Amino acid sequence: MTETPAGPLPPHPLSLSVAPSTAPSALASASASADLGGEDVPEAGEVTVALGMTVISVGDDAAMVDAWHRALLGLAGYLPDELITEARTWLAAGRRLDLARAVAFAVAVGQLSLGGEEILLAREELTAGGQDGAGDGDGDGDGDVVGVLDALPPGERVPSAWQFRSAADADARGPAAVLPLDLTAPDAAVALGDVEAVVVEAVGAEPDAVGLWRSWRAPAAGSSWPPPKRVFVVTAEPRSGPAAALAARLQTALLAVGEPAPQVEVCTAGEQPPPYQRLAQMSGALLWAREPAVEVSVARTFDEVDPVDGPRFDPDRPRIDDLGLRDDLLGYLDAGVPILDTSSLMSDVVDPARGEVVPMTFRTDGRWVWTDATSYYLDEHGLAPDPDLMRHVAEARGPALDPSPPVDGAPRVDPSPPVDGSPPVDGLLAADGSLPVDEVALHRVLAHLLNPRQEENAVWVVPQMGVALLDEEPLAAVDAS
Repeated sequence: MTETPAGPLPPHPLSLSVAPSTAPSALASASASADLGGEDVPEAGEVTVALGMTVISVGDDAAMVDAWHRALLGLAGYLPDELITEARTWLAAGRRLDLARAVAFAVAVGQLSLGGEEILLAREELTAGGQDGAGDGDGDGDGDVVGVLDALPPGERVPSAWQFRSAADADARGPAAVLPLDLTAPDAAVALGDVEAVVVEAVGAEPDAVGLWRSWRAPAAGSSWPPPKRVFVVTAEPRSGPAAALAARLQTALLAVGEPAPQVEVCTAGEQPPPYQRLAQMSGALLWAREPAVEVSVARTFDEVDPVDGPRFDPDRPRIDDLGLRDDLLGYLDAGVPILDTSSLMSDVVDPARGEVVPMTFRTDGRWVWTDATSYYLDEHGLAPDPDLMRHVAEARGPALDPSPPVDGAPRVDPSPPVDGSPPVDGLLAADGSLPVDEVALHRVLAHLLNPRQEENAVWVVPQMGVALLDEEPLAAVDAS
């Protein structure tokens, strides 16, 4: 498949504001390579490849396999499925020279118009294998192909011309078809097909696997060709076994059940995958997860929503006047991971003279969902959040509880450092300053939040964003990593 998209990808609620990987830095080569007599792996230290800020030796098998695996993630959706499947099989078997030759041939026949790190890897594998220039003398044309690689300009590829669907029916259409599904939920009650059942069993036997998604890939712009294709995304623990080997094992299981050219995208848990895999994951169905499903709760923003006058708070809504406690709660709420992002603002229902100043982005910690409106009314007017959410925050932080009477059923949180040594909010945060929420938890939250059954809970959320997700244009893009 060429890189030219069939048309712009239609917006949907799970499009991500992520940029394609940039082209790697220039190549750094060492001294002349040796003729390996047909062996795929060169002697260590003879050729090095500079990828971004990392310089690796072609003789460093583990580093090269990892680099090739990441390169193949970037090529998925651009090169033919059959080649991607075969390339992953070769990589797991140590046949990197075959992989390099295949990539070089794809370039030679025009299947790639811009080069990424795979071009540097292929060139140096061929160079280390003795094909270091035009006409290497063995008649196989490898030297000429290296010249083709050198001629390919580096750059960012345009987004691939695919969209992804979570529905069990490969031909499903409409906005609901791209919403995330959680088939691990207790109430999912969906029977898996033979292909899905086999890969679930295979992934469940892998000790380093974290999550498994299935998405139907279809051409954008309504094209009827090529037909929909299953794409599986697997997340695995960092520093686990080689991702290439895991992908090959799962491919083998899928081939045995009759899945042609199986597409298994193995990504590292906790790291942002390339856009192709991210979209497949977020617009897919979660088939299996190492961690069992937990109940997801949506915090109430208002006390009532009048069909004519709109939302309002009860006059006796509890307030938090203790500034220390208020700041403590705000620290936790503001650290929630944004999952549905919007630049729209709503009117301040407490002080309408302020106009439309209330933010409406949805955030989560993996168990609860709340909106930035909750933080706004706490910060600006001292209005206490949903009491059940306050109780959850207290349990998540593990602070000492004030023995004074509860606020509307919610325990008071002592703003002073906990006497039992429990961590403050800062001690719970990830490196980027947000609460740590993995891909599986985020998917489950989104599946719960965007499920049409949420319509009955409109009073618990911001009205403008509660139930219209299936009927209107989707929300703005958000990076949910």
